[in-house]
Amino acid sequence: MKFEEWVQLFHILHGHPGFEPMISTINTMFNLDKSMKEIFKKSVKNCFYCQTCKLNKHKYGQN
Repeated sequence: MKFEEWVQLFHILHGHPGFEPMISTINTMFNLDKSMKEIFKKSVKNCFYCQTCKLNKHKYGQN
């Protein structure tokens, strides 16, 4: 299994956490370098479920 596939599986199995919660969880098990963190960031950014179901946190009348 490629690292990118493992990241996607981890993201799904842990309930689609955002980038920061996912990195803090992984950092307890592994020491990630910058390129690995970028793979995590890309995975969250490209997750269809996360992008279509995330809550809009803007206050009323703001963009």
